[in-house]
Amino acid sequence: MPRFFDAGMELLRNKYLKVPLSAVLHPISPSAQRATKKQKAAAGVAPRVQKQELTAQQWIERGFAAVDIDEKLRCFTKAIRLKTDFAEAFYNRGLTRYAKGDLEGAQRDYTRAIQRKGDFAEAFYGRGLARYAKGELEGALRDYGRAIQRKGDFAEAFYGRGLARRAKGDGKGAQQDFDQAKRLGYG
Repeated sequence: MPRFFDAGMELLRNKYLKVPLSAVLHPISPSAQRATKKQKAAAGVAPRVQKQELTAQQWIERGFAAVDIDEKLRCFTKAIRLKTDFAEAFYNRGLTRYAKGDLEGAQRDYTRAIQRKGDFAEAFYGRGLARYAKGELEGALRDYGRAIQRKGDFAEAFYGRGLARRAKGDGKGAQQDFDQAKRLGYG
C-alpha cells in the first residue's frame, strides 16, 4: 500500500494541484456583492462627463504648456469656443492678450471672466492693470479695490492701486497701499 500512496500523491500534485489560484473560481462574498450593487447604482445616476468640458480643459492645459504667445492665444480661444462659461480660459486669454500689448482685448476678456465668476479677484486685478496701462485711472482704482475686497491679502493689487493713486496725486493713499503690499510680501 505505501507504494501506491507515493504514486497517488505524485499524480495528485502534478495533475490537480498545479492549477494557478487565479484560475480557480471563488464565490463573491455577500458584502462584496452589496458594495458592487451600490457602486453600480451610483454610477448609473451620476451625470455623464461632457466631452466638450474635457476637451476645453485639455485646450487650456495646452495653452499653459505652450511657449509661443500666439499658440497660447489659440489654445485659450479653442477652450472658450468649447465651453463658453469657462472663466479661467477668458482670464488666461486676457493675460496673453495683455502680454501681446492688446489692452482692449485683455480688458474685454477680464470682463468676461468676471461676468462668469463674480468673485474672481485675479480677473479684477488684470482688468485694473489693463485700465491703468490705458490711462483709465478711475477704472483701475475701482478694479484694484474690487480685487482687494475679494482677496484681502492680494499684495499685487495693493501695489497696483498704490500706483494708480500716486498717478492721481494721492501720495498718502499711495504710500498706505505700498506699505500694505510690502507687509504682504510684495517686492
